[in-house]
Amino acid sequence: MVIPLPLRERFAAAQRLHKAGQRAGALALYQRILGDHPDHAATLHMLGVLALQEGKHDEAIGRIRRAIEIEPRVLQQSGVGPGGAGEDR
Repeated sequence: MVIPLPLRERFAAAQRLHKAGQRAGALALYQRILGDHPDHAATLHMLGVLALQEGKHDEAIGRIRRAIEIEPRVLQQSGVGPGGAGEDR
């Protein structure tokens, strides 16, 4: 019997893969997370970032737009965009 990892751990694992440049692995894990949690804004956002990195601009816009609809602060929480941790103050 396989016991699934909690959402937070799966998302962190996907982010680690993504940051390590292992886009295919990250994509697979993000998609599995989204299959179980279709309204998980952070996963939608990261799928948008991944699509942007792959040059899939329309997909990126759609994913990020949907993430913002679900959780307007998703960009701030991820450190991207106005008020995010990555912004110079």
